[in-house]
Parts: sequence; structure tokens; C-alpha cells
Amino acid sequence: MKLLADGPDIPMELLTAQEKGEVLFICGAGVSKTVGLPLFRGLVIKIYKALGENWELHPAEKAVMEPNGRLYGQYDRVLRFLERRLTAGNSVQANRLRKRLRDAVRAELQPPKEGGTHLSAHTALLELSRDAENNIRLVTTNFDTLFERAWPREGRAPSYAGPAMPQPKTSGCAGVLHLHGRLADETLGLPETDLVLTSAEFGEA
Repeated sequence: MKLLADGPDIPMELLTAQEKGEVLFICGAGVSKTVGLPLFRGLVIKIYKALGENWELHPAEKAVMEPNGRLYGQYDRVLRFLERRLTAGNSVQANRLRKRLRDAVRAELQPPKEGGTHLSAHTALLELSRDAENNIRLVTTNFDTLFERAWPREGRAPSYAGPAMPQPKTSGCAGVLHLHGRLADETLGLPETDLVLTSAEFGEA
């Protein structure tokens, strides 16, 4: 089935499963890039800038950030390399760096100012993920709350993050599910949760 004349052919089995609430939509940073927020690479670059660091001076970090690097694109690992280099196992320094990393993330992922923001991509994905009973099942790796801000109905979007996320295939598995944690949003009354940034934190999560 095609929703648009020049669009992809969507299997009827997938549409039926979606209506039954058996499909999860998984969305990454690309959807928030439409309103000016960075992809993960861009976020890492901004974190380095905020910390006054230069990956080009350190081979392991350069191997992630350079296009011809052996570990190119593994941005959670470069943040772990940065963390290890700056803290050298010192727990006090590690806690300070953890705070600085998250401060940088908060600064770079602030929602765009109201009025000039067009969250049509977010709204469309929320609508597409809606099953026959109007439940939305959307998993995001994003830290921002733009899906919640794009909520097309009255009231606040069901929003969960980290350990608070409902288990898949349960009746309560609905809403916007932040796989890597969620930033606070005072406008929506949403608290911040733990953020998963480095490869070590991915392992713990």
C-alpha cells in the first residue's frame, strides 16, 4: 500500500500490526535536526568546545572523530575516552566532569523559542505511531522533549525515560519512551532523568 503516489510500498501486514499496537516507532536525532538541534556528532563537537578540549591531539579520540579513523562514528566511545583522559580514575574529578558534560548537553539541546518552531515532523510521527485505540508507541534516542511539545492532543504526553520506561508488550507500554534519558522541561513539568552519553554508561544502562 502506498500512502503517497511516489512513496514507499508499505506491507499491509505492517499496517495491520500498527493498528493493533504491535509496532514501535524508533526515532533518532534526525527528526530534531529539522528544528536546528544537532545530531550526535554535532553534539559531541559542541561538548568538546564547551570543555575547551581538542580531540585532534589525542589518537584514540581522533580515531572516532576523523572520517578515516578506525573507530569513526562511535561517539559514545569518544566521550568515554575524553572522560578517562580528564579524570584518570579520580572519582571527584569524574563527578565534576559528568556534571560539565551534562551542562553542555543541556545548553545545546534547549528547545527552540516558541513561535518560530515548527514541529510538524514530530507531530506527524506521533500521529503515525497511533494505534486503533489512540495509543502512541514511540521510542526515541533523543534527550530533548520536542515530541512531548508536539503532542497533538489535550493534556500532557505520556513520557518515560530510562528505568521508568514500561516493559514492551504490556498494556502500559505507550507514550514517548526516551531510551537514553530525558532532559528536564519546566514548561511541561517534566523532570530530568539520568542521561546515557558514554560507552560506559551505555553498558550500565
